[in-house]
Amino acid sequence: MNPFVGKVLLYKLQNHAEEYGISHLRGEIMQLVKWDESLALGVEPFDDHHRHLVGLLNETYDLLIAGEKPSCMEEVIDELIDYATYHFSAEELWMVKLCYPKREEHKKQHEEFSSRVVAFQRELILNGGTSTVEVLGFLQRWLVEHIKGSDGEYSRFMHCGAN
Repeated sequence: MNPFVGKVLLYKLQNHAEEYGISHLRGEIMQLVKWDESLALGVEPFDDHHRHLVGLLNETYDLLIAGEKPSCMEEVIDELIDYATYHFSAEELWMVKLCYPKREEHKKQHEEFSSRVVAFQRELILNGGTSTVEVLGFLQRWLVEHIKGSDGEYSRFMHCGAN
């Protein structure tokens, strides 16, 4: 089963949580990405940034699942774009300062993410977000894989003391 479809089914279950005896799970079900220690890099400013990005992604997902009109999601998407831009700039500056050897490759990944989010925003404004499910699935996968993969590499580079 598509993991996103599974989340939608879980949302529907949450509406009947009392009836099914699972009310203790409220709040856990609704996260598209759950922050945990596997996402922590041990680079505090960037861990804080990542937590915030995960929160924005979850907020966008919550609005979608709640059936909100696309116009309600525009503000959250705007903040996601603004914060991602801020975060990516901070990371890239750090990589330059530390002469991180994979900074250009990493920067291209940031550009891909930004491009997709801007395309999502454009789709949302022009067509009411017909591809919202696919885009949120992409954003979920990209964010988790990027943090654990590419960001994990720069974290190891920093912690090893390489300059």
